[in-house]
Amino acid sequence: DSQRELHATAALPFDVDLDRTVFIRPERSSDALWSLEQVLRTRGIGAVVCDVERLSSAECRRLQLAAETGGGLGILLRPAQARRQPSFAEYRFLVQPLPPPRDAGAVVSRRWRVELLRARRQFAQGATIVELNHGPDGLCLVAELAAATPAA
Repeated sequence: DSQRELHATAALPFDVDLDRTVFIRPERSSDALWSLEQVLRTRGIGAVVCDVERLSSAECRRLQLAAETGGGLGILLRPAQARRQPSFAEYRFLVQPLPPPRDAGAVVSRRWRVELLRARRQFAQGATIVELNHGPDGLCLVAELAAATPAA
């Protein structure tokens, strides 16, 4: 969180266990990349989420190898214009915010269109809508899309 924008309580709707979560706030982008690579390399880390503006091909490759070594999941949040840059990611998604549906009332707090742009070793592409609901459902697929989605 090099921009210092994330607050721990913002992660609660996503069922993030804050007792098992570490927020890293590096001063320089080079420190952020170094930290990301070290954390990805560490066994026992379940997932790493990082906002990354620019990456060279060599840096992308190093991050891929680090994630393979550590065995955790690395999620890089990149700007839309990064789609034209090379990537060694297994999956690439385009996530776009959507307005909440008119009939949702106060139940739906956020909504996104998630499109699979690329999946390594597969040619599957498609999009779905994901909602963050207040209440017990939390993060879920929109009902009409969830019913039409194959179990695979």
